[in-house]
Amino acid sequence: DSGVEWLGEMPKEWEVKKLKYVSIINNGATPKTSNDKYWEGNINWYTPMDFGRRYLGESVRKITRLGLKSCGTTLVPRNTIIITCRAPIGNLAITVFSNSTHNQGCKSITTYNVHQKFTYYCLTAGKDFVISLGKGTTFTELSSYDLKNIKVACPCANNQQKIANFLDFKTVQFDSIISKKEQLIKKLEEAKKSLISEVVTGKVKIVDGKLVERKPAEMKDSGIEWLGMIPEGWETETLKRNFQDISGNGFPVDMQGNKSGEIPFLKVSDINSSKVKITSANNYVSYKDSKLNKWSIIDENSVLMAKIGEALRKNHRKINKVKCIIDNNMIALLNKKGDYKYCYYLLSIIDMEWFINPGAVPSINMSELRNLDIPWCSEPEQQKIANFLDLKTAQFDFIVSKEKQAIKKLKKAKQSLISEAVTGKIDLRDWEIVEESAV
Repeated sequence: DSGVEWLGEMPKEWEVKKLKYVSIINNGATPKTSNDKYWEGNINWYTPMDFGRRYLGESVRKITRLGLKSCGTTLVPRNTIIITCRAPIGNLAITVFSNSTHNQGCKSITTYNVHQKFTYYCLTAGKDFVISLGKGTTFTELSSYDLKNIKVACPCANNQQKIANFLDFKTVQFDSIISKKEQLIKKLEEAKKSLISEVVTGKVKIVDGKLVERKPAEMKDSGIEWLGMIPEGWETETLKRNFQDISGNGFPVDMQGNKSGEIPFLKVSDINSSKVKITSANNYVSYKDSKLNKWSIIDENSVLMAKIGEALRKNHRKINKVKCIIDNNMIALLNKKGDYKYCYYLLSIIDMEWFINPGAVPSINMSELRNLDIPWCSEPEQQKIANFLDLKTAQFDFIVSKEKQAIKKLKKAKQSLISEAVTGKIDLRDWEIVEESAV
């Protein structure tokens, strides 16, 4: 028994040591952003925004020697472990350049007497425990004291190298498979969006449940740049002629899980899920409150989307299947005529980047959106298109869902393998070291 809960049992000959006895841990700092002489230098200066891969390459922002001296942050050598200590806690990466540094959102761990990569894998295995050490009210932060006193398993130097090498070899295989699946998901999402665009703009038609490209003689110039050619018989109309837009006038409530009211209260976070339709909510308000606060009740079958903040850039759209109230970060688009599902698919191909007002906080220019020219066909044809896309997009979504589940299982298996290796539950004493080039 290691005596450490997250480590559990380990080989008898192994030791347990606190991180402060096998490494030097340094805090980071930020030079004054108002002084241009401190910035755009050649020293890599990492923040939590630079994380995402195992190795830290070029940083998003760099500082000068003057900037380094002004704030007292420390230069660290190549192969130093950097860990995020807030927003979020526990992300890990290894520097590939000499003389790098970081801000106060990170801490550096320069190991001695232990294998640097083995320590990296130990902290990766204990990530949940590391996150649990965060303290604070406004935001949680990992202190230097708590980081220094984290206990890690320490086999002999030769075994550390073997374990690190084994995990380098195996995790590269996991990462390769995960990367391919992520690329597949991206391609599927692009293909799905392309299919929707081709169908709702009439570039192809549906014949006996199959797509057939329209002949040039069947098409005419819409006179609108983003649409190009549309079928003869179709028209173009402004969005405001076909949709009523209702801005949310509720406030972002902090009543998570409140079920006492009768009307679902949707926050902008509710449209960020993978589901196409919203049928319930986490929060509810009463009819009495809605009248007192003069909240607009949104009818079902409207399309909900963000109107402000970073959620706007994500271009999420959701069909609302219940009467509800929405917060002031959202807008509801309710079709005045036509098939509501066709309207949803049509809105899903419109890139909101076209209508974002410049400024620190993204916000939508409703005047420009209302005057956007959109394609319009007969309601029977709209229904035919919507039914076809319901079937085809469900097939895409099913495959994407299966791939995401597979990625989740692969990541879990990878984490489990790392944990088993760094705690000695896998016997790697006979592992033959693989050259780095072979890995």
